[in-house]
Amino acid sequence: MVLFGGFKENQVSITTNGEEIAVAKLQRNSYILSAKARPPELTVTANTVQHNKISGSLIEWHKWLGNLGFNDIKRLASTTMDIEIKGLTTNPPCEHSQAGKQTRKPNTAPATDRASQPLELIHSDLAGPMSTNSPGGARYFLLFIDDFSRYTTVYTIKQKSEVIIHFQHFKAKWENQLSLRIKRFCSDGGGKYSTKAFTKLLDDSGIVREQTAPYSPEQNGVSARATRTIIPRAKAMIFAAELSDEMWGEAVYTAVYLKNQIPTSALEKDMTLLEVFTGERRKLADLIPLGVKGFNLVPKELRTKWKPNSVPCTFTGYGGTNQYRVMVN
Repeated sequence: MVLFGGFKENQVSITTNGEEIAVAKLQRNSYILSAKARPPELTVTANTVQHNKISGSLIEWHKWLGNLGFNDIKRLASTTMDIEIKGLTTNPPCEHSQAGKQTRKPNTAPATDRASQPLELIHSDLAGPMSTNSPGGARYFLLFIDDFSRYTTVYTIKQKSEVIIHFQHFKAKWENQLSLRIKRFCSDGGGKYSTKAFTKLLDDSGIVREQTAPYSPEQNGVSARATRTIIPRAKAMIFAAELSDEMWGEAVYTAVYLKNQIPTSALEKDMTLLEVFTGERRKLADLIPLGVKGFNLVPKELRTKWKPNSVPCTFTGYGGTNQYRVMVN
């Protein structure tokens, strides 16, 4: 007999012939059974239960068990009395599993060979659109990375159509400064790099296009790694300086500027990207943290005699040679 709450609250008593043989207590919405030892005269001998195995081929069990892996089915069959595999135990092909579960192995084979001098190979990537426009209305940032030195150039742009304009600027500037020519250009197959105008520019300049395979950003690992480095650094600087999200463009420029000033494992020991690319060695003592407060001198041509000589400002990055960018508070 089973009696709920017969002797104690929240307890079930199980009796036979008037003797309590087990108690179940209520614990967290469940009754937990605690059986007592039974006297010899009440001992019951249970008959051995006969298990009827279900027999099926490996592919049948694969389907019955919701496309469970073949090796898992074999392991299950060796540890339970309910499953029996009949026929061959060699893993058979399953078209439905291929359709539902197949994944692509990362295509880590690089789309290009390593360059042997500056400008021989340029990598490019476009990040965005950003959720917040910069003060100048930019929604993307565009990277051009020299493969030999890893020197990085960044532009913030409003539209993807501006990619070709900035590549022309980048090409003209550095080919003139270094007296070298761009020979190869590596990017994904996105529309901004595949327009007729961009293709014609490469063809007319004798630049070989080296495009990554579709859906294989890992092939253009140089620019992908650069983007993954630049964005977290820029975010960290924004947070540290307590700047608004719209200052992401200034933070990205600063992150790239600093990246070019420090050594990297891709180059010889103690060599910076800037030094390898241009031969110029930067003095890190000249660097200023993003967001530092200061005073900006107002040129005397722009102020009257009784106006302040300087106004409060916030450092927001680096401009041209020996120039800083500030935001007047």
